[in-house]
Amino acid sequence: AAPVITAPPDVNIQCRADLPAVYTNLASFMTDGGTASDDCSMLNEDSFHLLSDVSDGLSCPETITRTYEIYDTCGMAGQTVHTIVINDVTNPVMVCPSDLNLNTDFGLCFADNVLIGSAIATDNCGVESIVNDAPDQYPVGTTTVIWTATDSCGNFIECAQNITVTDTELPTITCPAGINTTTDTDYCYATIADIGIPVTDDNCGVATVLNDAPPQYSVGTTIVTWTVTDIYGNSNSCQQNIVVEDLQPPTIACPANITQTADSGVCYATILDIGTPVTTDNCSVSSVISNAPSSYPIGSTTVTWTVTDVNGNFSTCDQIITITDDELPTISCPADITANTDVGHCYASGIDLGIPLTNDNCSVANVFNDAPATYPVGTTTVTWTVTDETGN
Repeated sequence: AAPVITAPPDVNIQCRADLPAVYTNLASFMTDGGTASDDCSMLNEDSFHLLSDVSDGLSCPETITRTYEIYDTCGMAGQTVHTIVINDVTNPVMVCPSDLNLNTDFGLCFADNVLIGSAIATDNCGVESIVNDAPDQYPVGTTTVIWTATDSCGNFIECAQNITVTDTELPTITCPAGINTTTDTDYCYATIADIGIPVTDDNCGVATVLNDAPPQYSVGTTIVTWTVTDIYGNSNSCQQNIVVEDLQPPTIACPANITQTADSGVCYATILDIGTPVTTDNCSVSSVISNAPSSYPIGSTTVTWTVTDVNGNFSTCDQIITITDDELPTISCPADITANTDVGHCYASGIDLGIPLTNDNCSVANVFNDAPATYPVGTTTVTWTVTDETGN
């Protein structure tokens, strides 16, 4: 009978690199668990050899059948098949590159041309490929890049790398031109319906444009701060000057004109209270003054009242103070005279009548009498008349 030969146990391996060597002698064949015997004669151990070594041509798994043959001393042959299965079921091992934290490229809302590094992968049988799904550009936020390492049997492993992009670029803002205006009529402020719109821009997008403009602008300079904020919270500001000027003069109504006689015994009047003007202003009155003298001479005196507001605007009005002299001058006649007729005449002439004593609160303008050139015998009454400068 032919020899009976039994192959060692089938072998299961994962990598072709681990493929066991062909048995080249019976001893190694039997050491690994193979058997060979013959019932009739002795085995010819030197005849042990590999008859065929055939792969099924598949992969994962790939089955290799090795047929061994041995003869006995009678020339009878025995054969056996040793099966080796190659099937890689082990996933690769991979380490992703470190996470990255980046800023957006200037003027753009993403990061471009980013070097994200390389993953490192190993496999028991060898890595076939390492790929990732990295985009060309990385938007603001976190982009997760998935790296995949695959071996020749399709076993794969994934790891994740986070690319975080932050927008730190401030938006730009150009304020509207400053405004110069005047107060609203009768008010100490200006209301401005439209102070303009700033020019803004941002690499990602503007979210809000705000200002701290008041509803009314007081006299002076008001600084309006404009603030632009982008969609990621970055903000920038500029300032606009609103200049309001008060050019409205105050109003003034003078007290009534006054007509009064001079004080007794003097040629003027002292008036303690000539009245108070009525004044108003859209802001407020700073001062009310006049050029009123301490006393008023005979005649008309123009008192000019001036009102000035807190912003330097002023107005004037005139009040007329009229002082009349109603006080009569005083006169004391010279003493009476007794004289004789001129020699050879029935009258007297060349008599020195003397000078009366006169006085006036202002001044005496004229003193005269009705004395005749000659005085007849008897009593002649001479009337003296004094007149002051105002006709009293």
